[in-house]
Amino acid sequence: MVAAVPDRADTGRVSRRVTSPVLIGRSAEVEAATTAIVSARAGRARFVLVSGDAGIGKTRLVSEVCGRARQAGMLTAVGGCVQTGDAAVAYAPLAEVLRDLLRQLRSATLTELMGPGAAEIRPLLGGEVADGASRGGSALFEHLLGLLVRLGEHRPALVVFEDLHWADPSTRDLVAFLARNLREAAVAIVLTYRSDELHRRHPLHGLLADVRRDPDLEAIALPGLGRADLSALVGEISDEALPAARVDELAARSGGNPFYVEELIAAGPSAGLPASLAEAILAPGEPACRADSRRAARGRRPGG
Repeated sequence: MVAAVPDRADTGRVSRRVTSPVLIGRSAEVEAATTAIVSARAGRARFVLVSGDAGIGKTRLVSEVCGRARQAGMLTAVGGCVQTGDAAVAYAPLAEVLRDLLRQLRSATLTELMGPGAAEIRPLLGGEVADGASRGGSALFEHLLGLLVRLGEHRPALVVFEDLHWADPSTRDLVAFLARNLREAAVAIVLTYRSDELHRRHPLHGLLADVRRDPDLEAIALPGLGRADLSALVGEISDEALPAARVDELAARSGGNPFYVEELIAAGPSAGLPASLAEAILAPGEPACRADSRRAARGRRPGG
């Protein structure tokens, strides 16, 4: 848990979150992901797998490549897995992607793209599964496959499923099906997950094995920032220049994790936080969803 901060007189200073307005230290990863995604416009589906610890910058990376995909004329739709308590919400990223598409396309257009599967797919917009569309049902999956193929014909598209470490069995089965069957389509699919969440028996391991069988897979593992990139990040988010010793301290305490660096700078050098913010925010063996609840209560949440 985060160590208690000693009481201090109210100085009128409002606590705020500091975030870099630019993505630092990920140019190679952004370029690799963008190249793979944009290549799907030629009609060959591409998968991109992005992994890294909580707060390492997966969501920031996805945001950057989505912007580049849009600049290249692609439609983009993003959805994330959701865990409430100990249960994952069924088809959560798919439902969010469909709602994102509905916002960007006319309802009639989306219904047309759903084709003969509209009766089974449309209920997912409301977070429901139609009668007869069982978990992992081949009919539903085939209809969703057809939707993606037709979507790519309508306009090359990028679909993102975030936080697969929280994916429910239905979502994992769907992604495995698409990894095996989505081939001739102008669609790119980006999948993200927290590598620090995957204990030895985590159910995501089986899905990752399926996805990694794709010879064209672009797999990107985000490490902590190096000293030079961390110094550049500090320069973007700090109100004043920090001495080299303070930057070294931030590097040691954060492990190069951008979110931790931002939180440490926001807290200030005398905030009384423990030496390892990583241990404080995500205690070993603690489910990330529980730690996220604590962060949300404090108004702070990692971005990826």
